[in-house]
Amino acid sequence: MSRRVLRTPELDSDSNDEDIPMEIRVAADEAIENILPAKSRAYYRKVYIEYVDWKFVKNVVMSNGVILLAYFNHLSKNLALSTLWSKYSILKTMILKEENTNIGNHEKLKKFLEEKNVGFQAKKSLAFTENNLRAFFLHAPDHEFLAAKAVAATAISGACRRVEAHRITIDDVVDKGTYLVITLEKTQTHVDRTFTVNNPLREVIIKYMKLRPHDTAHRRLFLGYHNGKCTREPMGINKIGHIPQQIATWLGLPQPEKYSGHSFRRTSATWLINTGGTMEDLKRHRTWESSTVAESYIAESMQQKHKVNDRITSGLLDEENENSGSFAAYKRLRTHSDSESMPSTSGSHLTDRPKSHALNIAGHGSLNSSGPSINIQLNDCCLQ
Repeated sequence: MSRRVLRTPELDSDSNDEDIPMEIRVAADEAIENILPAKSRAYYRKVYIEYVDWKFVKNVVMSNGVILLAYFNHLSKNLALSTLWSKYSILKTMILKEENTNIGNHEKLKKFLEEKNVGFQAKKSLAFTENNLRAFFLHAPDHEFLAAKAVAATAISGACRRVEAHRITIDDVVDKGTYLVITLEKTQTHVDRTFTVNNPLREVIIKYMKLRPHDTAHRRLFLGYHNGKCTREPMGINKIGHIPQQIATWLGLPQPEKYSGHSFRRTSATWLINTGGTMEDLKRHRTWESSTVAESYIAESMQQKHKVNDRITSGLLDEENENSGSFAAYKRLRTHSDSESMPSTSGSHLTDRPKSHALNIAGHGSLNSSGPSINIQLNDCCLQ
């Protein structure tokens, strides 16, 4: 059985009109081709050809909701959910390009994928804590780990992907004395991005750069590093991506294999939020438009949970709020209820008893009785 060869349909029924000049047709073809990402065109076509081959085996030609639902049900038996969504996105583009059909209008297909998404948790690279990297920068020997420190200082400061760190050249780094200005060109979002690296991390990078051989033929910032010396060869992208695992291994962290090239990016996002940065700060620094994408980079931390709890419960039992609004009304109602339900002694209610017991919980859990009101302060408290 030979593969069926499909011709690319024209944009619309008028595109066969012989009156359309050739120049216009060529321009239209170029516009259609530019729909595909330049670096992924071969993979997009591969995914589409797989779909066409499946249709040929099933003896169908068109692409409609029923056929697409059957195809993705077939794929779901062997592929992870993240891969299903990737193929859906690719086929949405390719079928629109090749068959002039928008599969995004097929609600049953989207519902099928969304149902598969219930309870799914994507595997994410782990993020470092500040204490983790403080220990690494201060105690890991430079003779072995100076290059790793320089990469970590750069990637965390700029929330760099491994490919972005790999592309940085010495021309992209400007030393301002107390800080470095580093420019990232050709980022994934196609927007140049600039960030700074302040002291003392600047000093780590400068120390590493001073080891660069004078006769290095290229301009890449990160070079191979061995026994306290830089080589002339640029550090490979896979080597850069492996550095977080090396750091985790040296620190003795559990599951070091879960620290990947994306760990520095997640670490940067998490630290920014933990130190008081807003979601808008995070989106601006990383050139993200989507809050959902930004939130996906923030690692769960007890520090962040503590801050969230503080925002929720702040002032709940403060003296300043005790006599205000609904709390005062609740207190009056509760006092009245207590007085009615209290058993009498010697024919009278215990009206001379204290209205409330005083608690003062502060510092490390001391418990003292003082004053007529409730004053609870929780310091250094973290709920898990």
